[in-house]
Amino acid sequence: MGYTYEVQNWQGLLQQLVNYMSLGYRKYCEVEYPERKREQFSAIDRKIIAKYHADKSKDQRSRLKKKRFANFVFMRWDKYAWILQSPGVIRDDIVYDDIFHSFTVRPIEVRVGPETLLVVGLFGRNGGVSVKISKETYRNVRAGLMEAAYSGDRKRCIREFNKLNGLPAWHGIVEQKVRLAECLVKQARSHQMNLSKKDLRICTRRKVYPVWKDRERRK
Repeated sequence: MGYTYEVQNWQGLLQQLVNYMSLGYRKYCEVEYPERKREQFSAIDRKIIAKYHADKSKDQRSRLKKKRFANFVFMRWDKYAWILQSPGVIRDDIVYDDIFHSFTVRPIEVRVGPETLLVVGLFGRNGGVSVKISKETYRNVRAGLMEAAYSGDRKRCIREFNKLNGLPAWHGIVEQKVRLAECLVKQARSHQMNLSKKDLRICTRRKVYPVWKDRERRK
């Protein structure tokens, strides 16, 4: 199959989700494959791609869009897969029996570690698509920073805050890091610790990662 859909890493996954949503794919169906069927993942991929005719070329998708038909694209990272849908009429040759969610109502959640859940939604400048830390993860990170401040260990505070720079510098995440820095400085000073915002590094330059496992770019 010439269709490139398997993602290398979660950083690339976020990039591509933001890209697709920015291009107008505003509905999605998320699928988690059973671990016991790992050897069959590729076969499952092919069935889904065929079901939604997701392997259309750029020109084919453009023609369908002009006719006001919905387009579908497919991508998978490890055992998690997404079928993304653009606005339009569902064609008669598609069996539309899966549950699709509106991206604007229910942002996409991506778990990138045991304690880190990221959310892709309309969090960017002027309501654009971006990524932020989930509410639960934000609360846990904030609690850890407050604990570091309570310890009175300045180096620990800086070290704990710097862990946040391991996350891609999407606009939504940068804004959250700024708020967390303000909270940490305020808490540290309440414990008579000499800490200021300039001591806390906030990375604002986002690294661009390769997306697809297959080196051939999607056309």
